[in-house]
Amino acid sequence: MNRRLIVLVFSTLIALTFGVIATTADASAADTVVGSQLPTISLPNAGGKGAGFRCDIVIGEVQGAGYVPFEIALRSFNTFSADRNFILRVVTEKTGQAPPRNGFSIDLPITAQQGNKVALFKRYLPKWAAGYSAKISIIEDGRALPDYEAIVGKPLPPNGYRFKQLDLGEQQLNWIFISDQATVDPATMPDIRPVVTNSNNFLLWEANGFPSQEANPQFWKEMIDQNWFSAIGQSELPTDWRAYNQHDAVVIGPQSLEKLRKNADAFAALRDWLLVGGTIVIYEATTPTETMKLIDTAWTADEETKKQVARYVESGIAENKQLLNENRLSILAIDAYIKTLKSKPTASSPESGQIVNDPTSMGMGMGMGMGMIPNSMFSFRGQDYYFPTDIKDAQLDRTAMKKLVDQHIDIKSPRISGTNPDLFAQPVGAGMVIGITASPDDRLNSIAWSAVRSLFVFRISPMLRRGVDPMLGDRRFDRWLIPGVAQPPVYTFMGLLVGFVILVGPIAYRKTSKAGRSYLMFGIAPALAMLTTIAMFTYGIVSDGFGTMTRIRQLTFIDGTSGDAGERYRATYFAGVRPSGGIKFPAEAEVMQYPEGGDESWQEHYFKQPAIMGNITIDDQSQRFDSSFLPSRTQRQFVVHLPRRGIGRVNLVPATDTELAKVESTLAFPLLSIVLRDHDGDYWTTDDLAANGSSTVTEVKTTTLPKMIGKMYNDFRPVSAIGRANSSGRSNRNYSNQAYDLINETAEGISGINLFSEGTFEQILQQQLQSNGELPNGYFIATATPSSDVMAVETAEVIDSVRYLYGTLPKPETSSASKALDSAP
Repeated sequence: MNRRLIVLVFSTLIALTFGVIATTADASAADTVVGSQLPTISLPNAGGKGAGFRCDIVIGEVQGAGYVPFEIALRSFNTFSADRNFILRVVTEKTGQAPPRNGFSIDLPITAQQGNKVALFKRYLPKWAAGYSAKISIIEDGRALPDYEAIVGKPLPPNGYRFKQLDLGEQQLNWIFISDQATVDPATMPDIRPVVTNSNNFLLWEANGFPSQEANPQFWKEMIDQNWFSAIGQSELPTDWRAYNQHDAVVIGPQSLEKLRKNADAFAALRDWLLVGGTIVIYEATTPTETMKLIDTAWTADEETKKQVARYVESGIAENKQLLNENRLSILAIDAYIKTLKSKPTASSPESGQIVNDPTSMGMGMGMGMGMIPNSMFSFRGQDYYFPTDIKDAQLDRTAMKKLVDQHIDIKSPRISGTNPDLFAQPVGAGMVIGITASPDDRLNSIAWSAVRSLFVFRISPMLRRGVDPMLGDRRFDRWLIPGVAQPPVYTFMGLLVGFVILVGPIAYRKTSKAGRSYLMFGIAPALAMLTTIAMFTYGIVSDGFGTMTRIRQLTFIDGTSGDAGERYRATYFAGVRPSGGIKFPAEAEVMQYPEGGDESWQEHYFKQPAIMGNITIDDQSQRFDSSFLPSRTQRQFVVHLPRRGIGRVNLVPATDTELAKVESTLAFPLLSIVLRDHDGDYWTTDDLAANGSSTVTEVKTTTLPKMIGKMYNDFRPVSAIGRANSSGRSNRNYSNQAYDLINETAEGISGINLFSEGTFEQILQQQLQSNGELPNGYFIATATPSSDVMAVETAEVIDSVRYLYGTLPKPETSSASKALDSAP
């Protein structure tokens, strides 16, 4: 029985104790919290006076910045005799998170309806810090209910002021395994060690702390509820895409996926996460075409991704060959060692090698269950080996090495060409689907599984996928400012100062001198200085205005088969007077601030005094941040990710004998310009495509294409507008090796380079439009004006903004089906 079942049984017993049978729930029934959880909160506190109901709260453990899942269950001791309106308030504690100034006060309005015994809610709370510690209280009719308060969270480690010492899960692959059973039984689930273990040395798995189910069943029971690896069944599936966000990969088989598809909400959440940047690994896959149908998309045979897969497979084959040769040489060395031990244990032999006894040397034997044993160094063919001093232990090592060599001889080299490859991958929205014909417990396909892990690159980090660090920020903040506001009007000030000098000098002095009243200058000069200062101050205020302005960069990646999309938008706001209603975002969105960083290190932020940034109200309709998040006359920036279901499609209709080639759109907004590449590789373009309209297209020569799509990108390229030093975002360090740019710190820790600083959406867009200068077959790129629903302040004036739409075209055989779907009521 795993932890979730224990919590469920415990909660049921409590309910029965109070005479509550949990048979009725409202429409907002909660789903499962995936991964590690904080201790369950039960209110009222033990021995406290109840207010007619009990509240149980299950909270997910999110280590870094992200969204924290809250499962809230209100259970009446009888039934709720009337509608009861509560606010669950969550206030960040002074200690327990870093930076301490990134605290929130979050209100969750919830209602228990009359006649119900149970009310269930699921909310996701933003967190822009590492660690988590908060005070939870329940408020009714404006007052906090006695005994309905609790503190939840974990303290940060003592060395948390060193960013690299915090284990935020940003530099390792975190997996979710979805079973085809209702709940997961660790004893019957596949041995997933070939999937998640980087080492191909099977015999060292046990020694490295990853035992088999048979060797340590308790380890597996605890493992399936961790953040680095979680296993969930069909009855535990999330219905919100943000539940997957702290994980990097979902591993699922066709049978499990077929069952999951029958749960419409759970399947939609999984696809939402994929489109926004997640990765789904489908094992025991059939053909690419059939595999992609399981996820409601089409196989496009993307050549660039195919080359990437081939590169990692070739690297894996070479690595396996090298390991095989090294192990064969190790067998020869240990044979010589054993022969030397049998003849003269401490003698030297130029042919057999040389033993150097070292009684302090201890090592891990290759033989199973040997633990730490005394070792001796043995030189053989110019290399030094460490083998057990005892001959019996050495013989066990020899047997283990021979077994490892035999297994590596049988390791398969995956086929990546043809219509039925062993390994394939394809971008879908901003995410990726990887198909592999091997089973998760297939050790002989370790090369293919190694290639799967290599395909992630920066995708193993939620921070790098988002392209924003809400904790410190960085100097890339400067790349998307509203031009001309919240900046000193230098030339205007220079003009006023020049006017002041002229008035005080030639004019006032000459006039007073001619009149014989030069002493008046002692009054005229200060008066003019004061008027000039007032004029400069007034101009500085009035020139920026008193309204709200915004600059938006909206990226929408569309899957042409389903008409669904994933979206990222980066919005900068400036308010002459802070809006009294605050700023509002969609309920299903992930919202991150983009602070102006780069000047202070993590350590400096870590030791600042705690503070609450402001109040946030979250319900099932919106997330409302109060006006503290948008102070007057300051540019504030936010990055938002969210899914867009049923946004529409763009389809290219080939020319016929009677009609020219044309493009059709089912999008509810017009496109300003569009470039398409059909499935045969030819390019087409048109301007001003109306909403739900069509337009004829003209063919584009490949020689002019790079300039055309490069201009689409460069016209709205994010560049620093103020020319601040080091605005390129390179790592900032002082001699203490402190962290100033957490995105670059994370990228360098993963790949040794910091090329992945802008997030998945921007990375793909820049790669295709600027670096490659071409589109994949069956793709399009278009520009439009940003949609009105992305404005956090409805009355804001939109300045110098853009919307990019990038995605796939429906395949010819699916176009008619797509039309039928679009015309359905």
